[in-house]
Amino acid sequence: MTVATRVMVSRTAPGEVWGFALLYLLVSGLAVWRSLPWWTPVYANTAWWIDYEQGFVKRGLVGEVLRQWELVPDAGWIRGVSLSLTAAVWLLFTCLFWRLYRQSGCDRGVAWLALLFAASSATLQHMVLDEGRLDMPALALVLLAMGAVHGLRQGALLFAVVTVLAWLALWVHEASLLLFIPPLLSWWVYRHGRAGWGWYGAFVACMALNMALVLGFGARDGGLLEQDFARQQALAGGWLVRESFAVVYAGSGQQNWAWVLERVMARDQLFDHLALAVFCIVPYGWLGGLWLRQLHRTGQARLLWVCVPALAALGLYAVAIDFYRWWAWAVFNLHGLTLLLCLCDRRACASLCQVLRTQGWAVAWLVLGSLYLGGLGWDVAYPLADLPWP
Repeated sequence: MTVATRVMVSRTAPGEVWGFALLYLLVSGLAVWRSLPWWTPVYANTAWWIDYEQGFVKRGLVGEVLRQWELVPDAGWIRGVSLSLTAAVWLLFTCLFWRLYRQSGCDRGVAWLALLFAASSATLQHMVLDEGRLDMPALALVLLAMGAVHGLRQGALLFAVVTVLAWLALWVHEASLLLFIPPLLSWWVYRHGRAGWGWYGAFVACMALNMALVLGFGARDGGLLEQDFARQQALAGGWLVRESFAVVYAGSGQQNWAWVLERVMARDQLFDHLALAVFCIVPYGWLGGLWLRQLHRTGQARLLWVCVPALAALGLYAVAIDFYRWWAWAVFNLHGLTLLLCLCDRRACASLCQVLRTQGWAVAWLVLGSLYLGGLGWDVAYPLADLPWP
């Protein structure tokens, strides 16, 4: 049976299209309800108070913009902005999934792919659970850059737009270098091919220069921490967290590395990583391996490199204990790059749809397990679930 025939067989009846759409909305609503924190994540929100009043500092761009606009980032305001950005990302992916669904002839496999995205503990649920992070403004900037890659022709204008947006993302949060920049570069190379090698090299050089500036000049003198924090604490009304504010001061890097060494082999971390593997990593890996086999059969195995850079986020394991936050963004990036790849390559889409249609148990395990467990946290795999401790 040819790929084209398989796609025809999998097309849904007209009445089922709206059924899938309603199911997607239902699962999305359940994901938000399951993971919406009923507390104020003050640790994450504190980062919005870091600004350039005392000079350039890493992670200070958002706070400086708010200071210049004379906006006070109280906890409620930050929550509203964060959830609005999450809603915008969900809407963008929803529109892209709908386009792919129609483009594929209403293939059920695309519907399963959309449900995986909506339900996953690592995508919408994580963004809602961990709202207040500077990850969301950085992600918004990188998604705009990926849109520029899609809409602009190769050349100086595209290079300038992508570089400026990526540069700003790094100033929002330097972790963007591994969280979001590799998928952006992968998408750029895929879309524009060999003709843009010079621009890609220039982009990498600019990102390296940016990180050198951030690492060299972005840490504030540790002796100023107490007075700076006291000033911002008074302006905020007393709810800021010192440990969060201190991450941009000299010495925080060494402390982070010490925490990593202490926490990565702790008993509770080993158990949380096991839970993450059973309910997330292994099922995704199984589906990805089957898709790779299908791509190999059709001579498209080289397309795998497009998705591999999504895993660059895991490189942050070495510098911070937000282990499950890194996994969440790695899985989110895999969803995004897979969706874009399927939109651009009908054969790749057809082979993935075949895998999803034939592996319903893995899809159901991921969807139901994610809705039960909730979103991935930062130093706890599933903070909303009562997992039995060994």
